Amino acid sequence: MSGVGLAVSALTDRGDGVMQPPGETIADVSFDRYARLVRSALGVPTALVSIVEPARQIFPGAVGLPEPWQARRETPLSHSFCQHVVADAEPLVVTDARTDPRVAGNLAITELSVIAYAGFPLVDSTGAVIGALCAIDSRPRDWTQAQLAVLEDLAAACSTELVLRATRRRAEEAEVRARASADRARALLTLSEDLGRTVQVPDIALALQHAAQHALGAALAGLWVYDDTADLLRWVQHAELSWPQAERRRELPMLPGSSPAVDAALEGRMVLFGSEVERVAAYPRSASRDGELPLEATAYLPLLMAGEASGALAVVWREPRGFSPDDRALLQALSTYTGQAVQRARLLEQRTTTALVLQRAMLTELPTAGPLEIDARYLPAAADDLVGGDWYDALTLRDGSLAVTIGDVIGHNIDAAARMGALRSMLRSLAWDRDEPPSGIVQRLDDTLRGTRTATLASVVLGHFVPAPEPDSFCFEWTNGGHPPPLLVSAEGRARLLDGHRAEPPLGIVPGVRRSDQTVVLPPGATLVLYTDGLIERRDEDIDAGLARLVAVTERQAGKPLPDLLDTVIAELVDGRPVDDVAVVAVRVRHPDETDPTR
Repeated sequence: MSGVGLAVSALTDRGDGVMQPPGETIADVSFDRYARLVRSALGVPTALVSIVEPARQIFPGAVGLPEPWQARRETPLSHSFCQHVVADAEPLVVTDARTDPRVAGNLAITELSVIAYAGFPLVDSTGAVIGALCAIDSRPRDWTQAQLAVLEDLAAACSTELVLRATRRRAEEAEVRARASADRARALLTLSEDLGRTVQVPDIALALQHAAQHALGAALAGLWVYDDTADLLRWVQHAELSWPQAERRRELPMLPGSSPAVDAALEGRMVLFGSEVERVAAYPRSASRDGELPLEATAYLPLLMAGEASGALAVVWREPRGFSPDDRALLQALSTYTGQAVQRARLLEQRTTTALVLQRAMLTELPTAGPLEIDARYLPAAADDLVGGDWYDALTLRDGSLAVTIGDVIGHNIDAAARMGALRSMLRSLAWDRDEPPSGIVQRLDDTLRGTRTATLASVVLGHFVPAPEPDSFCFEWTNGGHPPPLLVSAEGRARLLDGHRAEPPLGIVPGVRRSDQTVVLPPGATLVLYTDGLIERRDEDIDAGLARLVAVTERQAGKPLPDLLDTVIAELVDGRPVDDVAVVAVRVRHPDETDPTR
């Protein structure tokens, strides 16, 4: 900003704390005081603090001007003596303007009664002359050296006031810019944090809108993502976003010139419009329809992923505006952050698809077991690859008995799932091939892992259901390798943990450990539940509290059908999506009069 511009800007503060509205004549209490001091010290009827602009002079300080000039506080340069002070950068002293060739013919003589004039330069912080402090008489006057010395001193003091005003205004503007910059930085930090918590593209669109509203004062923001199978941009919809103009054009074919969003993506550059008139002139189809809120200024940017434009985002304001360098930098940052988040979400979606396919392959279909009803549930952890090392399995053995197992390989990612798959397959093969009690099979599995140098740490429960001597009852014989204890629910609905035996270590820890079996009889109506620790563990409490909660919840829901029992227990024990994998398998002994629905 030039010295004159800064001075005029500074003068919008009238000195009484009230800012002069743009477009009104400038009047300033402090500079009026300088004018009064000049009039009093030199005994003149009129004194002015004048700032000279290219087409006019303005009077922030004025006393004694005839109307309407005193009220207007400005004149065209045709009425200005002060312009000569600025042009020559030196004082102008006139005894009788009517006979002085420098100013003879100036309209100030006839319309403002300027006959005698003495003006001294007013300078800005760079030393440039921007105006004059002047004394005016309506009759000829011989100015004394003493009067001119006083006027020179007052002009120097007035210049200091102008410099201080301009300096203060620069400091205020710098503070405003700093606050705006800090606000933008906070908005970008918030956007980065919000985007870091998103895992789906629609959530990214919502985070983008919040950031654009807070950082840029925008009304709306949204994005399109490129679909390479159809060669078009697809609008990303979110339940909390409403943008009719974008929603009625959800799919944008990648045709140059068809849409500002498409051109931003194709050309990898910002496409900016300060108003709807500008945008519609370039893209007629982007006009708002009747009943839609008008969209004025708009910014379209490429959505960059791995250095390539793979979509576009748009930011919209409801009023016309320009785009400063800071605005452009912030828009570019929004584009970069959003592109990175979309890329991450797409990678996560691909990994999720892979993980879910792997999960379905690992969890086999449950067998039909006649008088035994079997059901199971699996919930992946809420993070990582959404699949992990927990598993359940059930198969009918060669002798007709039912083998049921549940286990947990350390970790909850694709690597853990792969190790779990290998372990489950080994255990399944051993259970089918060996006519041995559960402890012998698990001991063989432990030996196999060690012999094949398979570095796997896992807990496991393996049990066999065989008919018991008691009528319509079944004997459950099991071994436990470092796993949470089975839960037995009686036909009357009483639940208890089967933990009354010594703990044995998980697989892969103690070589050559001798494992043992435990046995319990399940009469008709009784239910056995096996589960992994994701069902009972919470980070802020001891595992015993989780076990007690499992017992209490199961007792309350014991009378429900088996599928409903599992769903309700999981819903009550797992708050939202679990932080660890959850696997549950349950077996209920049917009453003799029940019919197997699978038959």
